[in-house]
Amino acid sequence: MSADPASTRPIDTRSKARAPTPGRRHDVADDWAPLELARPPFDQLAGYAGLLGDDDFPTLDALSDALAATPGCEGLRCVEQNQFLFRDGLHFEQRIHDHGAIATRPRRWHDLFSVLMWLRYPRLKRALNRLQVEDLPLQGRGNRTRRQQSLTHIDEAGLLVASEDPALLERLDAHDWPGLFLDRRADWHRRIVVHVFGHALFELARDPHLTMAGKVLWFHVPEGFCTWPFDARAALLDRAAADAVSSGVLGWDPAGMVSLPLSGIPGWREGNGDPAFVATAECFRGRDPQRRYAAPLGIAG
Repeated sequence: MSADPASTRPIDTRSKARAPTPGRRHDVADDWAPLELARPPFDQLAGYAGLLGDDDFPTLDALSDALAATPGCEGLRCVEQNQFLFRDGLHFEQRIHDHGAIATRPRRWHDLFSVLMWLRYPRLKRALNRLQVEDLPLQGRGNRTRRQQSLTHIDEAGLLVASEDPALLERLDAHDWPGLFLDRRADWHRRIVVHVFGHALFELARDPHLTMAGKVLWFHVPEGFCTWPFDARAALLDRAAADAVSSGVLGWDPAGMVSLPLSGIPGWREGNGDPAFVATAECFRGRDPQRRYAAPLGIAG
């Protein structure tokens, strides 16, 4: 599991197909504050400045228009999540799969970031949705199957990690945090890159805590990949991750994914190059000797 279980625990509880009850927040808006699109991880959303650059949340119509204009998102639209929507009796994932309708709470960061991930990684999002729907007949009342739990980890807190050097992934596999974040510090953003996919991580990053971590889908990539333009990297990782998850090579077992503490990535937290920080901060936990992770996948150029 992750360094902080709360960082991968599903935040959105929309899984039950029933009318909302008092206390389930459907009509409460979040406060708006412009995102700092020049700092991680929000720099990965800079391409959506047109949706994020105003003085308020984008409307559902604006998000639907963006979906309609994005290859891979054909047929998708945002529909307001309210007491009337649930009358169709459909599960959140089933509604997307059958009707292309993404139940979205207006003016909510969590839901906004999820739609932005549909725009950025539509193949992976569709793969997760398809597999979630396949398991709906198998899940117990209110309980996800083990595969659904793993898919939810990816959707909420997934990271796409690409490295040109297998030795860097070996250090991640071993939880060798000094080796990964200090000894190989110069290789970050040059030979190893992290694409944030989990929309809950973007939400948490608005007020980040030390123990933020994400579940990793990892790939060994060709030399030079990490200096490609971000959009080109994202498109290739979207295809590779969707294929890996669809086939079950990665992502079907929550215990089979390593957790990466985001506080160690150079540039993500002030002072994280201090050896004392990496040696003592609670987010840098050792590996359980019984744990075995699925192996990284290679991607051709």
